[in-house]
Amino acid sequence: MNLTFSRTYRSKGLNNPASKGKIRFSYVVTGTESDLAKFKKAQGDFYLENEKGQPIMNLLHNVGKSTDLVETQDGRFIPNTSVLDQASDLAQQYPFLASAIADKVLGSLFSGTSATPVAVASAPVVAGKADLK
Repeated sequence: MNLTFSRTYRSKGLNNPASKGKIRFSYVVTGTESDLAKFKKAQGDFYLENEKGQPIMNLLHNVGKSTDLVETQDGRFIPNTSVLDQASDLAQQYPFLASAIADKVLGSLFSGTSATPVAVASAPVVAGKADLK
C-alpha cells in the first residue's frame, strides 16, 4: 500500500483539545481492494475518507510526497519512515555531514522519487571484486 500527500490542515482539537491548532498532514491511501479492506478494518472508528471517497490517513508528522504504508505485526498500519530514520541516525553519528544528509533526503522526499539510504562514504571499487568478504 502507499501513502500520497494530499494536504495540510490545522487540527480543530475535537478528539484531543490539546491538539487544537496543530498542523496535521493528510495522505491518500492506495492499494489493492483487499489491502484497503484490511486498512479500513484496522482503522476502525478512525477510518476516514476524503470528498472523493478515497481512504485517507492523517499524520502528526510529514513523511514526504509519498511512502509505503506497512502493516505491523499487531495489524496496525504505519508509514515507512526508514529513510528518515536512517538519515537522522547518520546525522547524529556524523554531525559534520548533517547538512548534506538533510539536503539529499529532503530533496528525494519532496521530488516524488523514492529516497534511498544515504551513503556517508564508499570504499574504492575494484573491478571484478564485487563480492569481497
